[in-house]
Amino acid sequence: MVVIAWSIGQKFVGQETSEAWASLTWRDSVVLCVCVGFGSSGLARTSRGLVPPPPVNKCDRDLFSASTVVHIGNGRKATFWHDSWLDGVASKVIAPTIFVITRKKNHTVHDDLTDGAWIHALRGKISNEVQLDEFVSLWQRLQVVVLHPDTPDSITWRWTSDGIYTSSSAYKAQFLGSIHAQHINIVWKAKAKNKCKFFAWLLAQNKILTVDNLAVRGWSHTPGCSLCTEPHETGTHIFLRRPFTRQV
Repeated sequence: MVVIAWSIGQKFVGQETSEAWASLTWRDSVVLCVCVGFGSSGLARTSRGLVPPPPVNKCDRDLFSASTVVHIGNGRKATFWHDSWLDGVASKVIAPTIFVITRKKNHTVHDDLTDGAWIHALRGKISNEVQLDEFVSLWQRLQVVVLHPDTPDSITWRWTSDGIYTSSSAYKAQFLGSIHAQHINIVWKAKAKNKCKFFAWLLAQNKILTVDNLAVRGWSHTPGCSLCTEPHETGTHIFLRRPFTRQV
């Protein structure tokens, strides 16, 4: 894993990886490194077409945006709408309906603030009170923004005290707000072979490939339980409720 920073490309060694970096957009390149664990060699192989690029979807980008704070310098690398640069919040979060109607969604902060370009992109688009309120709110926030031509933009990671990215913190961030299932600990502490504990863990997560899960995935399956007359085959049915299981 690499440290998240806009200078991330400079940490890649060799001309080959520099070209790889240039061949991808900054945002998707960094999200690849953060959410997928794609290092410099992976970027190089992707740019040459040797391996397909791993998927970077809206969820990945939203995770990246929520996990980073952008500090504006000259505004030439931070994107006006997508990056969290206005007091740690992205413009598209402050003014979501304005973001939907704007014609220019991927300009940098520098480009959109120069000569009020972000306003020109909305000309003739604002049509209701909600959009007007959001426009005014965003406009007021932008009045205190000052760009510094000689200072590059920088970025910090929210989930560590020093602002430096770690794969561990990125992993844990994806479970914020989740509820820990206490019974899972019983599975891993059991005195059994690891393959048995892993199977029990899958069962507790309802990930065993029973008919109900095959149907959800759209995979070929036969309806009902193949071991009895029950019309619905689930993990709970097979291991707890099936007549033969209860006899055992």
